Amino acid sequence: MAVPKRRTSTHRKGRRRATHALKLPEVSLCPSCGSYKRPHYVCPSCGKLDSGKKPTEPEREKVKPAAGKKTNRNQKKGGLLRKVKNAQS
Repeated sequence: MAVPKRRTSTHRKGRRRATHALKLPEVSLCPSCGSYKRPHYVCPSCGKLDSGKKPTEPEREKVKPAAGKKTNRNQKKGGLLRKVKNAQS
């Protein structure tokens, strides 16, 4: 295992640890309601972006529920393999 040849000086330790400080999050004012919010995020109080418009969610396609018993993909494959083996023998 590697062992340091010299002791780490306090100056070098301090320079290395200078980036470990905690930082407060950036905060800006919402243009529509005036409350504090994070930049480039939706306002938590009014729900608007910087442009003043509410973001819309894309419409999701409605998927029809599968009829019958739900099976796992592996179960289907195993069932097909069993049918093929039984047919051959």
